[in-house]
Amino acid sequence: MDEMQVTPVVAPEISAEPEKKDTVGFWAFLGMIVLFSIPVVGFISCFVMMFAPKNQNIKNFARAAMVWMVVTALVTLLVVGGIVALVGNMLLPQINEALGMEFSDVMELAAVAGMVANKDYGGLVGQFKEPILESLGEEFEPLIDELATGDYNQLIEQVQNGEYTEALESLQNGEYQRLE
Repeated sequence: MDEMQVTPVVAPEISAEPEKKDTVGFWAFLGMIVLFSIPVVGFISCFVMMFAPKNQNIKNFARAAMVWMVVTALVTLLVVGGIVALVGNMLLPQINEALGMEFSDVMELAAVAGMVANKDYGGLVGQFKEPILESLGEEFEPLIDELATGDYNQLIEQVQNGEYTEALESLQNGEYQRLE
């Protein structure tokens, strides 16, 4: 008969202490929470820790913290925007009275403020064409249309040729109505 060979099986060594994997301790997580709560530095460090460390626990914690930061920022923007719109619409009559204009809602006021901030005077003239024409007179409609386009080359030429001398003199003398 053929002899069978028996291969001895060696049992793994059993130690008294369980094998420690790459775990992250309590103080490391607490330190990351404190670090991530610092406004700009925390966001940058969180972003770096999402990709750089070899420890998967740290990467996962940084990813969760980043999602939390983004969700918190979006909710904050929505709540603050809602409060600003609500308070702005409640104060709109006082704002209109103070500015001497009539805005229908806060968004219109914000659009006008954006035009002023961006120095979009053509947009402003276009927005308030009717009150401007009521104040200056219908004969200035070509001038207002040209101002609304934002192309001032032809306008400068017309002013230099004296086409709007009367209007400029009346403005300099204060002979105009307040725009409302």
